[in-house]
Amino acid sequence: MAPGKITKRTLDALIDEGVAGFLWDQELKGFGLKTTTGGSTSYVIQYRLGGREVKTKRYTIGTH
Repeated sequence: MAPGKITKRTLDALIDEGVAGFLWDQELKGFGLKTTTGGSTSYVIQYRLGGREVKTKRYTIGTH
C-alpha cells in the first residue's frame, strides 16, 4: 500500500475492503498500520539499527 494518513476513516475502509498489508503514515516516519484479510489490525514501528546494510525490523505496538 502507498503511504497515507492513518485515521479512523482510513482504518474502517481498509477493514471493510479486507485488504492485507501495511499502511505507512506519511507524517511519522516508521509508524504504520498492519491489516489482515480477516479484519484484525495492529500498529507497528519499523526501524533499522546499523545503517543501510542492516535489515529492517518491525515491532508491534498493539492491536486496534
